[in-house]
Amino acid sequence: MNKNLIITLLCSLIVVACGKSNPEKKPDPTPEPQPQKESISFKGTIKPISRATDTGFEAGDAIGVFAVEKTTANVSGKLLSSNYADNVKYIYSNGLFTGATSVIEQPTDKPLMFYKAVYPYSSDLRNEFSFAVGSDQSNSSSYTMSDLMTADTEATTEVTPHLVFSHKLSNIIINLKYEEKPGGSEQMFFNNVLVEAKANINENTFTAFGTTKTVIASGNGNNSFKVILPPQTIAEKVTLITLKVGSKTFTFFPESDFIWKSGMQYTYDVTVSKAGIISFTSSINPWETDN
Repeated sequence: MNKNLIITLLCSLIVVACGKSNPEKKPDPTPEPQPQKESISFKGTIKPISRATDTGFEAGDAIGVFAVEKTTANVSGKLLSSNYADNVKYIYSNGLFTGATSVIEQPTDKPLMFYKAVYPYSSDLRNEFSFAVGSDQSNSSSYTMSDLMTADTEATTEVTPHLVFSHKLSNIIINLKYEEKPGGSEQMFFNNVLVEAKANINENTFTAFGTTKTVIASGNGNNSFKVILPPQTIAEKVTLITLKVGSKTFTFFPESDFIWKSGMQYTYDVTVSKAGIISFTSSINPWETDN
């Protein structure tokens, strides 16, 4: 055989063998996308539809939100000493509460979560905390910020849960009727009332404590005043109300105990006679009413 032909055949075999020993490398498979945490925001309404001073939340209203994971050891969502999220500040804007500086994120495995919220926001909020109403509620902001409310949800995986808030203190309304009204502006004071409450969210209890003080009531339209106070009992014969009209002063002493309960609104129709004697007829309605 021709020597050159043998060399050519050998070279061809070497090339084929090298090609078989280096198969084409396939690209790595595309990695699976990892689940992402979702930020939580909240819808918020008040039950009943009206708040103490207006028809709902306003831009800038702040709440503290807690997130509690549902577990076999905590099936009812009680607040613990440490929870998935504790007192995260949320601000109301355009119909939603969203995180002020941080947000609650839903875990990637999406466990059922309870959410609990308190209005108004305070850095001291936890399961048990103390709360004081404003001593001068003639300032509308102080009156509104005295309206302690709480809300909670069922266990959910939603990222926009609905918080329905309920009033937790007592709202007192005084409607005035004069047989002969003196000239001058009106001002009403509630004397000898407790202004602090001990709150327990898990137990849903709000109990007045501390020393008694005087609170200036808020105007509530023509010849009417209102004030928010912790639930408490006002003993008979105690100087409860001082009404100033111009240069004249009237006082009221209950003839029997007044008992004010959590979440209730009390309306009193007051007649001031020419002699300056104040008499009351009263009605009681739940501050929280059904639609």
